[in-house]
Amino acid sequence: MEKVKLFIMVLILTMMICYHRGIAQEKLVRYEDFELAYSKTANLEELSQRFDLLFILLLDSKYKRHFFEFDSELEELYKEYSFGIGNTEYTVGFVTQYESLEEVFSSDILRRKFYSCIYDTATLKDILPVISVPIYFKNNTAIVEVCINEGSDIYYVSLNNRGIVQINWLGGTFE
Repeated sequence: MEKVKLFIMVLILTMMICYHRGIAQEKLVRYEDFELAYSKTANLEELSQRFDLLFILLLDSKYKRHFFEFDSELEELYKEYSFGIGNTEYTVGFVTQYESLEEVFSSDILRRKFYSCIYDTATLKDILPVISVPIYFKNNTAIVEVCINEGSDIYYVSLNNRGIVQINWLGGTFE
């Protein structure tokens, strides 16, 4: 009985953390929106209030020199997380008929398929994964953070022209 109460409390806390991360944010952030904002002001202090600079870097490293000068910790995080962008033993995926990742993440069925690719069935019974918002998109690639129990995992997701959704685990945190 105590384990059940503890599990419920952890689950509620996790949902509150994930909900808080998504408050007052868009569900989607397009890389083009960042580029437009950056063209108006290259003030990264201001831009970092609106955009997750690490997620922007993981989508496109074009501004990395400027980002690293602004925040040296970003360089360390970028090196750690960007390693997983290429195919590794953590790459999984599935096939879809959708032509954009935005459609994939707006489908409840494919979101569940996404979860079943990254967590085994036994694990899914014990956790309630929640995709944290916003999801960062550039063309048909995305950076997705999934909250689970006391932590989160970050994934690089791409959709190729053959309808294959490729999911690469970049790393995770335990809170």
